Amino acid sequence: MKKRPFYVELPLKFPPAVVRVEGILYPIMAAAKPPSGSELQRAEMFYSLYGWRGSWRTTQHPDFFTRQVFNYRAAAFCNVGLKYAERHDWDSARMRYWQALSVDPHLSAAYNDLGVTEYEQHHYDPAIKNFQWALRYEPRNAGFRQNLDLAEQALKQPSR
Repeated sequence: MKKRPFYVELPLKFPPAVVRVEGILYPIMAAAKPPSGSELQRAEMFYSLYGWRGSWRTTQHPDFFTRQVFNYRAAAFCNVGLKYAERHDWDSARMRYWQALSVDPHLSAAYNDLGVTEYEQHHYDPAIKNFQWALRYEPRNAGFRQNLDLAEQALKQPSR
């Protein structure tokens, strides 16, 4: 890693402490830190390098391998959104989650991430709707269910 960069296509393969966001591929670092604004801009620029003819929407391509490639692209948008959310840049995070959903409208993680973004800003109604959509596509996900329960409880609390 000191002589040449080492990249992975799925950041879940490594602990978060050593992965840095950089678009659809993720460099492994000795110790990753929260991304700076310039690093996020660089990650955004990489999207233009992914050339494609036709549509980038998973629902228009039923074959397994094409959907996998698209899922990587959608996941990359989500991962960049998570980095913006770490910085509490909710508008930028929200935009990346919607970009992910424009590629894969069934991506439950993007709906969940949108819900978290809304929840963190005390927008409980849209948070609940997004958690419900996440559960529609992944009904057995206990984390999504817990997020929905928290948002519903928060909505019932009297405003202070």
